Amino acid sequence: MGIINILAVKLGAITESISWLGNIGSAFWCVVLVAIWKGIPFQMIFILAALQGIPGDVYESAEIDGASRFQCFWRITLPIIKEPLAIATILNLIGIVSCFNTIWLMTGGGPCTVRRYFTPLPTVRPSSTITSVQQRRRLRSYLFSWQYFPGYICAW
Repeated sequence: MGIINILAVKLGAITESISWLGNIGSAFWCVVLVAIWKGIPFQMIFILAALQGIPGDVYESAEIDGASRFQCFWRITLPIIKEPLAIATILNLIGIVSCFNTIWLMTGGGPCTVRRYFTPLPTVRPSSTITSVQQRRRLRSYLFSWQYFPGYICAW
């Protein structure tokens, strides 16, 4: 029972606690929320650095010319920070898309029955009835089966 469940129950939003990562519908949004939460500090530092690079004289001259705050933002601030904002957004999107570690740590590969389709590599245990050649063949067929191809692409 996490802090969100405790607060929601005490506020009366829900009657009993919810398994956020155990439900297919909510697990996706939990991972998205964490990925965005991880990316916000980088984005804010990038934007802050871009904003600090704007000279104050530009705003002063716009104020003398009678520009409103909205016009200053739309016609001065946004065009100046456009490139750093685009770079930070692209880097953040790359970080969000490649968040395999976050997904694996939070859900273990997926809630409920989703995990059975994308399981980690099997451990090959030596046994007296199966030879090492047979074990290698099993592992090779496991590694190169098309069933696990999307998982390899996401992890790569």
